Formats: sequence, structure tokens, C-alpha cells
Amino acid sequence: MRKVQWVLLFILSATIARAEWAKDAVNAFRDSLGNGQFILRNFSGEDQVRAVWKDTALQLDEPRWRTLGVLTIESVKLNGTTLNLSCKRHIVIKDKNDKTVLYADTQPVEVQIDLRGGDPTEVLPKLKDALFFPSIDNALGAIPDSMRRAVPARIDNKPAAFESKPKPHCDCADKAKPDCEAVPLSSDGMTVPRYVSGDPPKFSNEAERTKMSGSVDVALTVDENGRPTNVWVTRPLGKGLDEAAAISVLSYVFRPATCHGKPVPVFLFVDVPFKVF
Repeated sequence: MRKVQWVLLFILSATIARAEWAKDAVNAFRDSLGNGQFILRNFSGEDQVRAVWKDTALQLDEPRWRTLGVLTIESVKLNGTTLNLSCKRHIVIKDKNDKTVLYADTQPVEVQIDLRGGDPTEVLPKLKDALFFPSIDNALGAIPDSMRRAVPARIDNKPAAFESKPKPHCDCADKAKPDCEAVPLSSDGMTVPRYVSGDPPKFSNEAERTKMSGSVDVALTVDENGRPTNVWVTRPLGKGLDEAAAISVLSYVFRPATCHGKPVPVFLFVDVPFKVF
């Protein structure tokens, strides 16, 4: 009987010790974040971000839509094997002087990481680098080439208002001319995508209450089937309207662009208006 008691006492002590080590690991992770500003490696623009620590690496879920958003961390909590980060997001924009700044309105974001039974004392020291870019310059360098001219957007200009310059003679099938990448919708042999249908954006309760009006600019690729992919919110409004715009654009159906009659993917800007009547 005494031997059984010692075994139970040992198991209890070990359990308590593991809980204390996990608590210490969470505190150390929280301290490493401090008051910093962070950009998620998957550029998720959603208000719920999920990830799984599998074996020795973090796997972030593929977001439905993206944005260049800076997170500040409000709280860090470990519930069982799930680490929860409560955050606020500012979308990165450019002011009239092309200086990179943060849009004033914030969006609450919850980041949920399933540790899958991994030892927090081993996982958490690696998590910061796995979850966030080390700097905004690194994040800017990781933006896909197709979005470089759209992200971050100028807050005071329409995103399509690019510098005026002569357009080169381009054929849509000619990929050997780098200058032609700047004019994919007006090159020879190209027909542009045509909007067919889609769900209208919904006002958030906060936007309706404050009678907010304006527009959210969304950059996307229309694929060969006429469906939106690689959706990014570039110029925000806040008050929940950025997500409403992205969800609306994701529902769009287009007649796809063609190059000499063959459907092809193309980059496109969409201006999603919100107006209180």
C-alpha cells in the first residue's frame, strides 16, 4: 500500500512540476513579445487565425483573405494544449508622402495555436519566429510579386492611380517583355474579366451605428474559372467593413479574362463602396 502511495505522490508531483514549467514558458513567451508590433507570416486578414504545431514546425491555416496588418498583443493564455493570443490589428498604409504608417482604426484578432501535445517548454521559445516576420521590411519583401504595386496602398488615392507613362506594345501571350507586366489588361489579344454576379457587402453593426460611408479597396487575382483568388484588402475603412468587403469579393463570379480566346488569370482591383442612405 505504501508503495502505491509513493507512486501516486510521484505522479502528482511530476504533474504539478510540468504545469509550473508550462506556466513559466508562457510567461517567457509573453515577455519576449513585450509591447512589440508583429506581422503574421501568412498575412491573414481574418479576425480568427488558427495554426497547429506539428512535429517541429508551425502550420498556419490558409486564410480566405489577406492584408498587411500589424498586430499588438493584448494577452497570452494557455488553455490545455491551446495557446490563445488576443490581439489588435492595424492595417499598414502609405500617407500622402509615401511614408508607411498604421491606419488608425483597429480590428480585434484572436490567434489560436494548437500545440498538439508538444512540450510548451520546447515549442514556445521557437514560436515567435515561426508565427511572425522578424521585421516589417521582411514582411514587405515577402509580399507576392503580383501584389507589390497594391500593398501597402496610399490612403488618399485610388489604388489604380499609378504613375502615367507610355504603354509598351504588348501581346498577352508575350511573357518575354518585363514592361508588359504593368499593362496586363490592355495588352494585344487580351479581353478583360467581366463581373457576372456576387453577394453585396453587409454593413457591420458598428458602421451602421456611426453612419460610416466610404469604400474598401480590394486587390485580387481572377483565375481561369472566373473566381477570385489571392484576395487582399489594400485600403481599409475599419469598423468591420474590411472583412465585409473581402467576404463580398470572395463571392464574386466573373467571366474570365482571355488571351487569344484562352482563359487566363489576371490581377484586378475592386472598389467596394459602403454608403448610408
